[in-house]
Amino acid sequence: MDKIEIERADPAYSEIISELIYQTVPEVWTYLFDSNRELFERYIEGLWLRVHNTFAHTEAVVLIDTQKGNVCGLELGYRGDAKKDLGKRLGTALESIMSQEELATMAPLEQGISYMTAAIPPSAYYLQFFSVDPAYHGQGLGSTLMENCISRAKQLNCRSIHLDVTTDNPAVNVYKTLGFRIAAETRLPEKEILPSFYRMVKRV
Repeated sequence: MDKIEIERADPAYSEIISELIYQTVPEVWTYLFDSNRELFERYIEGLWLRVHNTFAHTEAVVLIDTQKGNVCGLELGYRGDAKKDLGKRLGTALESIMSQEELATMAPLEQGISYMTAAIPPSAYYLQFFSVDPAYHGQGLGSTLMENCISRAKQLNCRSIHLDVTTDNPAVNVYKTLGFRIAAETRLPEKEILPSFYRMVKRV
């Protein structure tokens, strides 16, 4: 059995983090970046290295395989009332990561995706990214990471945890066993390209 520990995230983990985030919703990342993996990685890694934005290491914890030195899981989230400020910081950071042309191309696509995510109550914890390396599946690490997520939410005086997940993702049933319920379903007209999403909620 691998020895796994939960740690505050470090900027140095940027390369593996991009892979963990990509596997959360590959259809969406392919849609946003037009299958340009290099651009996706520059976007994710650049934001991860900075502080206090919705993709930053400062908002995350990771699972570490201490025997192998591998990052094998990620949980990134924040209070609903922090999203506006974190989003502004993200926009500022992107200006130094991507060209104006790249930003202009992505803007309408990102806006469409934003319509798929319901508003987050100010007192809720929004679980934006939750990912375990497939090589470590079946070891109960998702439950371990979720327990820590609940603790983080309580420390921030949050009343609930919200997350968005594609309706065809097997994780939907896992979240249900962890006490989440489906609160809403959303989709874009480009349904042949993009999956529908569930907003799932758990009281803490």
